[in-house]
Amino acid sequence: MKSFTHLWLLIVASSLCASCLCDENPGRGLCIDDERVALLQFKHDLIDDANRLSSWSSANIDCCTWDGIVCDNFTGHVQELHLRGPDPEREDASTQMLKGNINRSLLLLKQLKYLDLSCNDFGVTQIPSFIGSLRNLRYLNLSMSQFFGEVPHQLGNLSMLVVLDLGNGPWLSNVPMNSMHWLSSLRLLKFLDLSGYDLNSASDWFQVVSNLPSLVELHLPSSNLTQIPNQLSEVNFTSLTVLDLSYNIFDTMMPWWIFSLESVVSKT
Repeated sequence: MKSFTHLWLLIVASSLCASCLCDENPGRGLCIDDERVALLQFKHDLIDDANRLSSWSSANIDCCTWDGIVCDNFTGHVQELHLRGPDPEREDASTQMLKGNINRSLLLLKQLKYLDLSCNDFGVTQIPSFIGSLRNLRYLNLSMSQFFGEVPHQLGNLSMLVVLDLGNGPWLSNVPMNSMHWLSSLRLLKFLDLSGYDLNSASDWFQVVSNLPSLVELHLPSSNLTQIPNQLSEVNFTSLTVLDLSYNIFDTMMPWWIFSLESVVSKT
């Protein structure tokens, strides 16, 4: 994700209405009342053993100064929510992770563009389908957060997405995905990680990902893939620079066209 952290920074820097931490600009307005209430409702449904959200308090009415929150300088709307947990390899990781449920109150954050809930523990539950209603999202990272089950097709409504990371760690491999058609409408997507999802039943996987016109990085390791087309036809990989198909056991040799993709600088 390092390269796409840089990508997101470039996107933010080029925005006409730049976002930054609101407490760095004493001249900005306070956060929106409804959004502050929504964030407190969101916190209420979380288990925060490490007290990571201690700054989220009704005693501090400016939610733009709360940890992990980035607001628009001029409107006060919440634009980014940074709640990534610790590295799962840390010995104390489990005590630092957020747990509990994701409250629908996030839908009140109408201008939310960036949502990172990765490396937390949401109790082997399905990704909430209502996240697909956050239509302004450009960045969505739910990786390694113990989500399980079919990815809701509603995520295909997030037509503004540039980065989508749903990758699972080895403890939740073989999460089934029967179709990838929901990805077809994500025409702006540059980064896609579905590590650990079982794509063996998703017969449309190659057709879908090869026709995402903006795709730069594709990560599908440990996805139980066994087949890949031998012939290159109707494929649009002109922007692709990283292709990760590692830890899959294919029935045949890698087709010649993969090695002839001029734009791909990393094939694993």
